[in-house]
Amino acid sequence: MAQIAVFDFGTNLFNVLVAELKGGKLIRVFAASEVALLGKDGGLESKNISTAALERGLKAYQSLLSAIKPFRNLKKHVVATSAFRNSINGFDALSTIVSGTATFEIVEGNREAELIYKGILASGVNTDNSLSIDIGGGSIEFIGKPKNQTEFKQSLEIGMQRAISLFPISDPISKTIVDMYRQWIQKNLSQLHPSFYEQQFDRLIGCAGTFDTLKDAISTNKSTDFAELELSDIENHCSDILNSTRENRFSIKGMLPLRVDFYVLSLVFIQEVIKKFKPTEFYHTNFALREGIAFEMLIKNAN
Repeated sequence: MAQIAVFDFGTNLFNVLVAELKGGKLIRVFAASEVALLGKDGGLESKNISTAALERGLKAYQSLLSAIKPFRNLKKHVVATSAFRNSINGFDALSTIVSGTATFEIVEGNREAELIYKGILASGVNTDNSLSIDIGGGSIEFIGKPKNQTEFKQSLEIGMQRAISLFPISDPISKTIVDMYRQWIQKNLSQLHPSFYEQQFDRLIGCAGTFDTLKDAISTNKSTDFAELELSDIENHCSDILNSTRENRFSIKGMLPLRVDFYVLSLVFIQEVIKKFKPTEFYHTNFALREGIAFEMLIKNAN
Protein backbone atom coordinates (compact mmCIF):
# COMPACT_ATOMS: atom_id res chain seq x y z
CA MET A 1 0.00 0.00 0.00
CA ALA A 2 1.34 3.45 -0.94
CA GLN A 3 2.40 5.82 1.81
CA ILE A 4 1.01 9.34 2.21
CA ALA A 5 2.11 12.45 4.10
CA VAL A 6 -0.50 14.47 5.96
CA PHE A 7 0.14 17.82 7.58
CA ASP A 8 -1.84 19.25 10.47
CA PHE A 9 -1.40 23.03 10.65
CA GLY A 10 -2.40 23.99 14.16
CA THR A 11 -2.29 27.38 15.83
CA ASN A 12 1.01 26.69 17.61
CA LEU A 13 2.43 23.55 16.01
CA PHE A 14 2.66 22.26 12.46
CA ASN A 15 2.72 18.44 12.37
CA VAL A 16 3.47 15.89 9.67
CA LEU A 17 2.71 12.17 9.57
CA VAL A 18 3.86 9.66 6.98
CA ALA A 19 1.53 6.67 7.16
CA GLU A 20 0.35 3.57 5.37
CA LEU A 21 -2.39 0.99 5.74
CA LYS A 22 -1.63 -2.66 6.52
CA GLY A 23 -4.43 -5.14 7.08
CA GLY A 24 -6.86 -2.29 7.64
CA LYS A 25 -4.67 -0.84 10.43
CA LEU A 26 -3.02 2.56 10.31
CA ILE A 27 0.77 2.30 10.50
CA ARG A 28 2.65 5.44 11.49
CA VAL A 29 5.94 5.39 9.60
CA PHE A 30 7.30 8.82 10.54
CA ALA A 31 6.10 11.86 12.46
CA ALA A 32 7.53 15.28 13.27
CA SER A 33 6.45 18.68 14.54
CA GLU A 34 7.67 22.25 14.18
CA VAL A 35 6.74 25.37 16.13
CA ALA A 36 4.76 27.96 14.13
CA LEU A 37 3.06 30.10 16.83
CA LEU A 38 0.60 31.69 14.41
CA GLY A 39 -1.25 33.44 17.26
CA LYS A 40 1.84 34.86 18.95
CA ASP A 41 1.54 38.39 17.50
CA GLY A 42 -2.09 38.93 18.46
CA GLY A 43 -3.29 37.21 15.30
CA LEU A 44 -6.14 35.39 17.01
CA GLU A 45 -7.51 38.61 18.46
CA SER A 46 -7.10 40.60 15.24
CA LYS A 47 -8.20 37.63 13.08
CA ASN A 48 -5.23 38.27 10.86
CA ILE A 49 -2.14 36.09 10.32
CA SER A 50 0.71 38.59 10.57
CA THR A 51 3.74 38.76 8.30
CA ALA A 52 5.92 37.47 11.13
CA ALA A 53 3.52 34.57 11.79
CA LEU A 54 3.43 33.76 8.06
CA GLU A 55 7.23 33.62 7.99
CA ARG A 56 7.26 31.27 11.00
CA GLY A 57 4.67 29.09 9.26
CA LEU A 58 6.73 28.98 6.06
CA LYS A 59 9.86 28.06 7.99
CA ALA A 60 8.03 25.32 9.92
CA TYR A 61 6.51 23.83 6.76
CA GLN A 62 9.80 23.88 4.85
CA SER A 63 11.48 22.09 7.76
CA LEU A 64 8.79 19.39 7.74
CA LEU A 65 9.12 18.97 3.97
CA SER A 66 12.87 18.49 4.41
CA ALA A 67 12.23 15.90 7.13
CA ILE A 68 10.17 13.71 4.79
CA LYS A 69 12.50 13.95 1.79
CA PRO A 70 13.75 10.36 2.29
CA PHE A 71 10.21 9.16 1.52
CA ARG A 72 9.67 9.12 -2.23
CA ASN A 73 6.53 9.71 -4.31
CA LEU A 74 4.36 10.76 -1.38
CA LYS A 75 0.94 12.21 -1.90
CA LYS A 76 0.86 15.25 0.39
CA HIS A 77 -2.20 16.86 1.96
CA VAL A 78 -2.46 19.76 4.41
CA VAL A 79 -5.34 20.35 6.82
CA ALA A 80 -5.39 23.75 8.51
CA THR A 81 -7.46 24.50 11.58
CA SER A 82 -8.50 27.28 13.98
CA ALA A 83 -5.98 30.05 13.25
CA PHE A 84 -6.65 29.76 9.51
CA ARG A 85 -10.43 29.34 9.60
CA ASN A 86 -10.85 32.39 11.86
CA SER A 87 -8.48 34.73 10.01
CA ILE A 88 -9.59 37.07 7.26
CA ASN A 89 -6.42 36.20 5.34
CA GLY A 90 -6.39 32.52 6.34
CA PHE A 91 -6.83 31.08 2.83
CA ASP A 92 -4.24 33.38 1.28
CA ALA A 93 -1.77 32.65 4.09
CA LEU A 94 -2.25 28.90 3.70
CA SER A 95 -1.88 29.10 -0.08
CA THR A 96 1.36 31.07 0.33
CA ILE A 97 2.80 28.57 2.81
CA VAL A 98 1.92 25.47 0.79
CA SER A 99 2.79 27.13 -2.53
CA GLY A 100 1.79 24.25 -4.80
CA THR A 101 3.62 21.52 -2.88
CA ALA A 102 0.48 19.75 -1.61
CA THR A 103 -3.29 19.76 -1.75
CA PHE A 104 -4.80 21.67 1.14
CA GLU A 105 -8.01 22.56 2.94
CA ILE A 106 -9.20 24.63 5.88
CA VAL A 107 -11.60 22.61 8.02
CA GLU A 108 -14.48 23.88 10.15
CA GLY A 109 -14.54 23.00 13.84
CA ASN A 110 -16.95 20.08 13.69
CA ARG A 111 -15.10 18.57 10.75
CA GLU A 112 -11.88 18.90 12.77
CA ALA A 113 -13.59 17.04 15.63
CA GLU A 114 -14.74 14.33 13.20
CA LEU A 115 -11.19 13.79 11.94
CA ILE A 116 -9.81 13.74 15.50
CA TYR A 117 -12.33 11.05 16.41
CA LYS A 118 -11.29 8.97 13.39
CA GLY A 119 -7.72 9.25 14.64
CA ILE A 120 -8.73 8.16 18.14
CA LEU A 121 -10.54 5.12 16.70
CA ALA A 122 -7.41 4.22 14.72
CA SER A 123 -5.47 3.96 18.01
CA GLY A 124 -7.61 1.00 19.10
CA VAL A 125 -8.80 2.56 22.37
CA ASN A 126 -12.35 1.63 23.39
CA THR A 127 -14.51 4.73 22.89
CA ASP A 128 -17.79 3.28 24.18
CA ASN A 129 -19.47 5.70 26.59
CA SER A 130 -16.55 8.12 26.38
CA LEU A 131 -15.89 11.84 26.14
CA SER A 132 -12.83 12.60 24.01
CA ILE A 133 -11.06 15.95 24.13
CA ASP A 134 -8.31 17.56 22.06
CA ILE A 135 -6.88 20.75 23.58
CA GLY A 136 -5.42 22.96 20.86
CA GLY A 137 -3.99 26.44 20.73
CA GLY A 138 -6.98 27.96 18.98
CA SER A 139 -9.82 25.55 19.70
CA ILE A 140 -10.81 22.59 21.84
CA GLU A 141 -12.72 19.69 20.33
CA PHE A 142 -15.21 17.52 22.23
CA ILE A 143 -16.53 14.16 21.00
CA GLY A 144 -19.20 12.32 23.00
CA LYS A 145 -19.77 8.62 22.24
CA PRO A 146 -22.65 7.03 24.18
CA LYS A 147 -22.64 3.24 24.22
CA ASN A 148 -24.35 1.75 21.14
CA GLN A 149 -25.12 5.22 19.78
CA THR A 150 -23.61 7.51 17.16
CA GLU A 151 -21.04 9.99 18.41
CA PHE A 152 -21.69 13.73 18.55
CA LYS A 153 -19.08 16.43 18.16
CA GLN A 154 -18.47 20.10 18.91
CA SER A 155 -15.58 22.53 18.62
CA LEU A 156 -15.22 25.60 20.83
CA GLU A 157 -12.79 28.42 20.05
CA ILE A 158 -11.35 28.44 23.58
CA GLY A 159 -7.86 27.02 22.97
CA MET A 160 -4.81 27.73 25.08
CA GLN A 161 -3.38 30.53 22.94
CA ARG A 162 -6.69 32.37 23.29
CA ALA A 163 -6.85 31.65 27.02
CA ILE A 164 -3.34 32.83 27.78
CA SER A 165 -4.00 36.17 26.11
CA LEU A 166 -6.88 36.68 28.57
CA PHE A 167 -5.24 35.11 31.63
CA PRO A 168 -1.50 35.91 31.61
CA ILE A 169 0.72 33.53 33.56
CA SER A 170 2.75 34.83 36.49
CA ASP A 171 5.56 32.74 37.97
CA PRO A 172 4.07 30.84 39.74
CA ILE A 173 0.53 31.50 38.57
CA SER A 174 -1.63 33.54 40.93
CA LYS A 175 -4.71 32.04 42.58
CA THR A 176 -6.73 35.04 41.37
CA ILE A 177 -5.93 34.27 37.73
CA VAL A 178 -6.69 30.57 38.26
CA ASP A 179 -10.06 31.38 39.84
CA MET A 180 -10.94 33.80 37.00
CA TYR A 181 -9.93 31.20 34.44
CA ARG A 182 -12.05 28.52 36.12
CA GLN A 183 -15.09 30.78 35.89
CA TRP A 184 -14.34 31.43 32.21
CA ILE A 185 -14.08 27.68 31.54
CA GLN A 186 -17.39 26.99 33.28
CA LYS A 187 -19.07 29.71 31.23
CA ASN A 188 -17.70 28.28 27.98
CA LEU A 189 -18.51 24.66 28.83
CA SER A 190 -22.13 25.77 29.09
CA GLN A 191 -21.96 26.34 25.30
CA LEU A 192 -21.74 22.59 24.73
CA HIS A 193 -24.82 21.00 23.21
CA PRO A 194 -27.21 19.50 25.80
CA SER A 195 -26.37 16.03 24.41
CA PHE A 196 -23.06 16.21 26.27
CA TYR A 197 -24.90 16.48 29.57
CA GLU A 198 -27.64 13.91 28.97
CA GLN A 199 -25.64 10.88 30.12
CA GLN A 200 -22.78 9.88 32.36
CA PHE A 201 -19.57 9.19 30.43
CA ASP A 202 -17.54 6.38 31.99
CA ARG A 203 -14.25 7.43 30.50
CA LEU A 204 -12.44 10.56 29.44
CA ILE A 205 -10.02 10.24 26.52
CA GLY A 206 -7.40 12.94 26.12
CA CYS A 207 -5.56 13.01 22.81
CA ALA A 208 -2.20 14.43 21.83
CA GLY A 209 -0.74 17.81 22.77
CA THR A 210 -1.11 18.59 26.47
CA PHE A 211 -2.18 15.02 27.14
CA ASP A 212 1.11 13.70 25.70
CA THR A 213 3.00 15.79 28.27
CA LEU A 214 0.62 14.73 31.04
CA LYS A 215 1.12 11.06 30.22
CA ASP A 216 4.91 11.43 30.11
CA ALA A 217 4.85 13.20 33.48
CA ILE A 218 2.81 10.65 35.45
CA SER A 219 3.03 7.30 33.67
CA THR A 220 5.77 4.80 32.84
CA ASN A 221 3.58 3.15 30.18
CA LYS A 222 5.54 3.41 26.95
CA SER A 223 2.61 2.67 24.62
CA THR A 224 2.38 5.14 21.76
CA ASP A 225 -1.18 4.09 20.94
CA PHE A 226 -3.18 4.44 24.16
CA ALA A 227 -2.74 4.01 27.89
CA GLU A 228 -4.90 4.28 31.00
CA LEU A 229 -3.93 6.97 33.52
CA GLU A 230 -5.06 7.04 37.15
CA LEU A 231 -7.40 9.92 37.97
CA SER A 232 -5.75 10.31 41.38
CA ASP A 233 -2.33 10.69 39.73
CA ILE A 234 -3.75 13.33 37.40
CA GLU A 235 -5.23 15.32 40.28
CA ASN A 236 -1.99 15.17 42.27
CA HIS A 237 0.00 16.31 39.23
CA CYS A 238 -2.44 19.17 38.58
CA SER A 239 -2.03 20.36 42.17
CA ASP A 240 1.75 20.23 41.84
CA ILE A 241 1.73 22.20 38.60
CA LEU A 242 -0.48 24.93 40.03
CA ASN A 243 2.27 25.57 42.58
CA SER A 244 5.13 25.20 40.12
CA THR A 245 7.51 27.71 38.58
CA ARG A 246 8.50 27.84 34.93
CA GLU A 247 11.85 26.32 35.91
CA ASN A 248 10.03 23.41 37.57
CA ARG A 249 7.92 22.78 34.48
CA PHE A 250 10.90 22.86 32.13
CA SER A 251 12.22 19.79 33.97
CA ILE A 252 9.11 17.70 33.15
CA LYS A 253 9.84 14.86 30.75
CA GLY A 254 8.58 15.64 27.26
CA MET A 255 7.84 19.32 28.01
CA LEU A 256 8.02 21.49 24.90
CA PRO A 257 9.25 25.06 25.54
CA LEU A 258 6.12 26.52 23.92
CA ARG A 259 3.95 24.48 26.32
CA VAL A 260 5.59 25.60 29.58
CA ASP A 261 3.00 28.32 30.22
CA PHE A 262 0.07 26.81 28.33
CA TYR A 263 0.44 23.64 30.39
CA VAL A 264 -0.75 25.33 33.59
CA LEU A 265 -3.99 26.53 32.01
CA SER A 266 -4.45 23.20 30.21
CA LEU A 267 -4.36 21.29 33.50
CA VAL A 268 -6.83 23.70 35.10
CA PHE A 269 -9.09 23.01 32.12
CA ILE A 270 -8.69 19.25 32.60
CA GLN A 271 -9.57 19.62 36.29
CA GLU A 272 -12.75 21.48 35.40
CA VAL A 273 -13.76 18.88 32.78
CA ILE A 274 -13.22 16.04 35.26
CA LYS A 275 -15.25 17.91 37.89
CA LYS A 276 -18.03 18.59 35.39
CA PHE A 277 -18.36 15.15 33.80
CA LYS A 278 -17.11 12.90 36.65
CA PRO A 279 -15.53 10.09 34.57
CA THR A 280 -14.36 6.96 36.39
CA GLU A 281 -11.57 6.18 33.88
CA PHE A 282 -9.06 8.28 31.98
CA TYR A 283 -7.22 7.24 28.83
CA HIS A 284 -4.51 8.96 26.81
CA THR A 285 -3.80 8.50 23.12
CA ASN A 286 -1.42 10.41 20.90
CA PHE A 287 -3.53 9.52 17.85
CA ALA A 288 -5.48 12.63 16.85
CA LEU A 289 -6.11 14.85 13.84
CA ARG A 290 -3.24 13.85 11.58
CA GLU A 291 -3.97 10.14 12.15
CA GLY A 292 -7.63 10.76 11.35
CA ILE A 293 -6.76 12.51 8.10
CA ALA A 294 -4.34 9.74 7.11
CA PHE A 295 -6.76 6.94 7.96
CA GLU A 296 -9.61 8.56 6.02
CA MET A 297 -7.45 9.17 2.96
CA LEU A 298 -5.86 5.71 2.97
CA ILE A 299 -9.20 3.93 3.33
CA LYS A 300 -10.59 6.01 0.47
CA ASN A 301 -7.59 5.18 -1.73
CA ALA A 302 -7.93 1.47 -0.93
CA ASN A 303 -11.57 1.30 -2.09
